[in-house]
Amino acid sequence: MLIIKRCFCSLSGVLRTFFDLLYDEDIISEDAFNQWDTSQDPSEQEGKGVARHSVVQFFRWLREAEDAESQEES
Repeated sequence: MLIIKRCFCSLSGVLRTFFDLLYDEDIISEDAFNQWDTSQDPSEQEGKGVARHSVVQFFRWLREAEDAESQEES
């Protein structure tokens, strides 16, 4: 079980790093990430729960950055 946990932790870090890179390099827009996150499309659901769990921090950061930007514009 410990090996599985270690593999999961390292894989989730890879996905987070991948999301960061795609965002930072303007390959995938903030809107596209948010659309994927909230999509209820049945064809996208398999494995999505695990993926979303591993990028919770990414989406939290994305929302906080958006909120900070909105406050600066006010």
